[in-house]
Amino acid sequence: MALRIPNCHVQDADGVIHLQHKTSGDQATAVNEEQAHIKAAILRLAYLWRRAA
Repeated sequence: MALRIPNCHVQDADGVIHLQHKTSGDQATAVNEEQAHIKAAILRLAYLWRRAA
């Protein structure tokens, strides 16, 4: 089953999960599903923080 994270493009290759925020283009990598969800939340918060500034 593919990992689905709101507002992020997700690619899972060679045991590394690559995330890219759909609006800001910010990127992160994770090694497991839990870490991917945490890093996706950080990407969303960073986007909202910059938008509010």
